[in-house]
Amino acid sequence: MASTSRWLIGQSHESGSKVMHVLRVNAEIAIVVFCVLWASTSARAEDVAAQIKEANRRFAAAFEKGDAERIADFYVEEGKLLPPNSEVVSGRKEIRAFWSKAMESGVKAVTLKSTEVEARGDTAIEMGNFALFGKDAKEIDNGKYLVVWKCDQGTWRLYRDCWNSSKPLGKSGGGA
Repeated sequence: MASTSRWLIGQSHESGSKVMHVLRVNAEIAIVVFCVLWASTSARAEDVAAQIKEANRRFAAAFEKGDAERIADFYVEEGKLLPPNSEVVSGRKEIRAFWSKAMESGVKAVTLKSTEVEARGDTAIEMGNFALFGKDAKEIDNGKYLVVWKCDQGTWRLYRDCWNSSKPLGKSGGGA
């Protein structure tokens, strides 16, 4: 009987060691998989951020040329602008008209500086700072923006575009 119980204890200890080994190997595999997924997600986010930075550069270049048609093409067909002190602007046709009117009113150039990009599947959220310039490169306004991008047939396009000024409201601007 004593030899049987020693054999059972030995088996139990041996089985426990095998289970612990399997658990340890599985944990190591899980850590490796997590690191690979995290690295690929991080690399993808950096790639999306670079693509958005390039789109912002092209947007600014089109703006300097006064090309409202090209600017409207940066938006998905059902895109929306949420400009300050204005109603929502919906669809490429209305977006083109909005930017055309902004250019006609004296806005000649824009700079866009992305400060944060977070990508999730075919959607990315960008936060950044902007400056608007008029004649003789004089700054008209500056502020911050929040944009939702959608990957549309392999190209990142603006889906929702919202911004506001960082300058204080003037006395006639409705401030308190």
